[in-house]
Amino acid sequence: AIVVVSVGTKKFRCVIDTGAARSLIRTSFAIDLAKDPSCSEHVRGFFRGDRMIRIEGVHKDQAVSDSSLVNVVCSVVLQFLTGGPTGTKKTGPPIEVEFGCLGSCADAMIIGMPELARWGLKVENDRQDQCYVEILKYGVRASVEKEKR
Repeated sequence: AIVVVSVGTKKFRCVIDTGAARSLIRTSFAIDLAKDPSCSEHVRGFFRGDRMIRIEGVHKDQAVSDSSLVNVVCSVVLQFLTGGPTGTKKTGPPIEVEFGCLGSCADAMIIGMPELARWGLKVENDRQDQCYVEILKYGVRASVEKEKR
């Protein structure tokens, strides 16, 4: 599911992926956030992990290479938005997410199962066939972007 989040005053698409074993962020995107004055105070830093983790299936370049290894974590504070890509209303409190930095990540940000399990996740459709994700721990209800057909 794709939802819209804000980091500082900027909006971005974020993938909610119950099949992802980790939350990931494209390294170049994380660096850009840290450099952007409207986002930088919401990037809490980069931290080197104690081991390398090989990531498969979510990177652009399908060959196994150094770009499929993660050993740096970036902590980002974000807020979910309602109303899809045009939404501006923030829902729930700011939430800090620790993302593994993956140079070739296919999506800019992916929130994976460890965070979703800790937060409690509910997915539903309303009568107009609009899909929502709810983050129960934080009282967040965000619209999911509809597929373009």
